Amino acid sequence: MASENRISPYFSKEQIEIIDSLVNKIGCSRADVVKQLVLIKLTNMGYFNKK
Repeated sequence: MASENRISPYFSKEQIEIIDSLVNKIGCSRADVVKQLVLIKLTNMGYFNKK
């Protein structure tokens, strides 16, 4: 499933291969992983806290 062509410049080729193997085991895409990381970061920043 990790068949997307774009690769982040922040990861080495070896890291991308490891991420892709884990993504394939889980059954999602790289985009799904990025979305989850963004949600975690926004939550940690308090973005979703109601004032």
